[in-house]
This record gives sequence, C-alpha cells and structure tokens, in this order.
Amino acid sequence: MTDGRIQRTEHKDGAKRHAASLSSVLRPLLARCAQASLSSVIRTQNGDMLDALCHQHYPDIKPSEAMPVVLAANPGLEQQPAVLPEGMTITLPDIPRPAPEAAIELWS
Repeated sequence: MTDGRIQRTEHKDGAKRHAASLSSVLRPLLARCAQASLSSVIRTQNGDMLDALCHQHYPDIKPSEAMPVVLAANPGLEQQPAVLPEGMTITLPDIPRPAPEAAIELWS
C-alpha cells in the first residue's frame, strides 16, 4: 500500500509541476493577447463620412468618443475631407464597450 500512495503522490506532484510550467508559459501569452487589440479594416465607399462609419461600427459608443481613437489609429486621416475618398483603407480599432448601466427599480 505504501508504494501506491507514493506513486499517487509523485503523480500529483508531477501534475502540479506540469501545471506550474504551463502556467509560466501561458501567463505571458494571455497577457499579450489581452493587450492586443482586435481591429477591423474597412475600405471606404463613395460618400462615406468618418462619423457615420464610427456610428455604424461602434453602435454603443458615441461617435465623438470613437473618432479620436480611430484618428489615432490612422495617421493622416484627420487631413482628409469630411466626405472620404472612395477606396481608402481605414483601421477601426477595438474599443472596449461601456458597461451597461444598472436598472433602477421604482417599485419592489
């Protein structure tokens, strides 16, 4: 019986060491994934305007809040006319969505 317990203990210790080594490898990868932003790249069509594109792509965020982020991700975009030229490539970075506001109950 003693040998069986020793083997199980060694197995558990080995699993713990394996989990710890995986954790040390995965933790930096997960941190990088969390920092990486997911972005969309679009090509403008005739008549597109930046504020309308922001409104379509970020429905939960005010265009006035999304536009500075999009302008920062696209150097030189601020120098384009209000109606963007057709065929322009624009990066729309991932912007964290605002947390939903808690509902207020008037009656319980």
